[in-house]
Amino acid sequence: MEEFVKPILYRGQPVAILAYGTNLALTGGGKGGQVSVDNYSGADNQHWTINPLPEAKGFYRVTNAATGLVLDVSGVSQEDGATVHMWDRLIDQRNQQIHLRWNIDGGFLLRFRHSGQVLDIKGGSTAAGAKIIQWPAHGGENQRWLIGDALSAFERIALTSCHGKTVSAWDDGTLRNQVEHMQVWETFKIHRVAGVGPVKFGDTIALECHDGTFVSASPGGELSHTVTHIKSWEHFTVTRPDGSVDGKRWFTGTPFALRTTHGTYVMAASDGAVSCPVTTPKSWERFIATWPMDQDRVDADTIYRTRKGDKLRLKIAQVTCVAPGGSTDSGNVPKVMDKIAWKLSNELADLILNPITQASLLIQLQVATLSDMYDLVASTVSGLIGGSDPDQLYLSKGGSKIWPGGKYTEVARGQTVSASAMVDFGADGVWVDLMEYDSGSGDDKLGTIYLPTAGHEIDVGDGKCYETFPVGNPDEGSAYMVSCVIYRG
Repeated sequence: MEEFVKPILYRGQPVAILAYGTNLALTGGGKGGQVSVDNYSGADNQHWTINPLPEAKGFYRVTNAATGLVLDVSGVSQEDGATVHMWDRLIDQRNQQIHLRWNIDGGFLLRFRHSGQVLDIKGGSTAAGAKIIQWPAHGGENQRWLIGDALSAFERIALTSCHGKTVSAWDDGTLRNQVEHMQVWETFKIHRVAGVGPVKFGDTIALECHDGTFVSASPGGELSHTVTHIKSWEHFTVTRPDGSVDGKRWFTGTPFALRTTHGTYVMAASDGAVSCPVTTPKSWERFIATWPMDQDRVDADTIYRTRKGDKLRLKIAQVTCVAPGGSTDSGNVPKVMDKIAWKLSNELADLILNPITQASLLIQLQVATLSDMYDLVASTVSGLIGGSDPDQLYLSKGGSKIWPGGKYTEVARGQTVSASAMVDFGADGVWVDLMEYDSGSGDDKLGTIYLPTAGHEIDVGDGKCYETFPVGNPDEGSAYMVSCVIYRG
């Protein structure tokens, strides 16, 4: 799997938000008008600013440059497929608060705080004019966005390689890829060989260094910057990462490759060397352009979205009893599970990492303890289900007890216990049963934890994600909340 380096975004800098794979631009209209994607024209209604919210740390407001209206989910809806439209900016309005995450497969996810759902092109359409909705995250290209600004002749950029390092023009005439900062040596001015104007994929450019020299490629695969003229060796064609060209605009934050006049590609090796010896572009030949600006940046986590067959481990950290088994009103369990899931998503939405389907009732949150959440759901489900006696709880996988060390642990309504049970995922997922010990009539199943292997957003920084979800069994009248940690590798 190839990993894409997270682009740098600046707070308040007007940018285009482009659909991954099609480069169609997010396009705003008038108040109440549904947002769409369209061919990029450079119009103000296709430019947006991303600014932090002092009332909601980690969240941003996305404002249209033409109207001053903001991205908003109509009616504060939490429904799948709800319309994303333009609306007046409102203070502390969660359906206007957006969290950004960079997917290492390429592209940002823009997640609404109130619902946990993400900005989505309806139906996965690749057509100009397609409408924008919110939808549960699945990692498809219609939910991933490239964010940047269109590039033109004579603008200055920095070049970041797939290693996360910035290309530098050293004073000895060499090029190296060893630093992460963007200072004078990391700044290059774009010269469009065909003349002034916007740069597109397929255009030929030259790159002027800080000292007035130009980057030059020799037939032998060496790169240097010792000449002050622009001739054929100083010509580079801007291509897509696979070497193709399509005549579309080149943006900061969008992956690209540079093909020399000799048919080779500029390459940044893992040891920091920069050269041009290869004729087929791969990951080392992939770069992104960035404005070398001194201003505050947009914070965005970097995540990996798990796939079927990934090696994952599950730690069941805590279990809270919402309602013990033994209820005479067990038919209310599905209703209670919906209430718990809704309550978790609505009241703790600022902690949501990745809700998946509502049908599976998995609401994923990063939380410290489940006991912090019990008060949020207790009043919602009080009197609907649950027996009066504590459950004699243990956890089982494949018919074998995995926790606790003894026969069981008693858990009463509202009580949280630490489990610290660790199990491996299979290729498709993991199943763990919550069981109640019964020495007489046989043990009862209080609910089943099921997590698929695919679809979890693992933080690349610490290699894990946190998930909290309801578990219950209508036949027993039981309802629990379970807090887990998923580890990659």
